[in-house]
Amino acid sequence: MKQYKLIMLASLMIFLFISCEKSPILIEHSNDLDNYSNAELNGLSAHKNVPFTANFFSIRNYSNSGEGYCDATSDLPAFNFQKGDRCGNATHMGLISTEMYFCGAIGPGPDGIPYSNGVGYLEAANGDRLNFEIPADGQLGYVVFLAPGSDPIYDAYFQTPFKIVGGTGRFINATGGGMTNSYVNIFDENGYISEHQTDHVWTGTISY
Repeated sequence: MKQYKLIMLASLMIFLFISCEKSPILIEHSNDLDNYSNAELNGLSAHKNVPFTANFFSIRNYSNSGEGYCDATSDLPAFNFQKGDRCGNATHMGLISTEMYFCGAIGPGPDGIPYSNGVGYLEAANGDRLNFEIPADGQLGYVVFLAPGSDPIYDAYFQTPFKIVGGTGRFINATGGGMTNSYVNIFDENGYISEHQTDHVWTGTISY
């Protein structure tokens, strides 16, 4: 099976992410933000330089073709899009939704599958969005494969810096960032999972 997986990797773009089934590593999400008044939401904007954690999961989504987003002549021509609805939670946001997209290689190299040009957002229940870049500042990130048989659920992971770059509502001037800690479930007993899931715990700091 592991030889089959490596063969599949040579021809398929393998990454990350979105369904709304409960993930193994996520904490139970909260609906607290749904019950905040406008005054309470505005009051949250007074917080500065606070720890930030986002627990969510995502699944590879094919509704966005990404035409023109990735340079077909570069080393990272493959477009990857993830989308999720009410599938996690984050600091000062409560229940969140997400979208993200980026460019990657067609297959793995010696350090894993490289990717870059990643942008996306986390959206609170009231519509406020927190925008991010991944990897931060135009860096390369890598999806790294786990040793065969080393984990009963996951096949790969990535730990890449992310950067908070504003947003909407109370996050319009947000800054900060941190590190991703994300694990990908790419294969099952039938082989490659086209809408494969990634479980995320991102930690860092936020100022807004």
